[in-house]
Amino acid sequence: MKSFGPAAALHRMDWVGVLARELRGAWQLFSDFLARSALREQVADLERRGGLDDVLNDIGISRPCLERIIRGYPEAGRLLPAMAKRLGADLDKLDPTARYELGRTCGVCRSHRRCRRWLATASAASTDYRAFCANVELLDAALAKDT
Repeated sequence: MKSFGPAAALHRMDWVGVLARELRGAWQLFSDFLARSALREQVADLERRGGLDDVLNDIGISRPCLERIIRGYPEAGRLLPAMAKRLGADLDKLDPTARYELGRTCGVCRSHRRCRRWLATASAASTDYRAFCANVELLDAALAKDT
């Protein structure tokens, strides 16, 4: 039995919204997969050329740390600015070393899922991120520079 009228139209619009969100999520996963694959290929090329260890030494990252960064790429690059924005921290006011450390710490973080969930659901006043965010101290420093 078909239903007509405003209620049926709203029901269809709800499904369209759900489908659109799911498709955006699937596209994001696919895009991230492609970005990680490209990064892995660049790292493999650097390894073939014999320059990977020199680059890692220059930037102070170990091979296991590099693998963790690749697994979190490019999501960490979205989560950190979103976290800073949610907290009201201006990362541009930090010195370059502190910004680098924020990015590196977020890149190797194992709590991306919790971070993503907190950003999606927590209220603006929530401080639950303190239980999982490895960047709490640096974010606090950024907040302190804003006041």
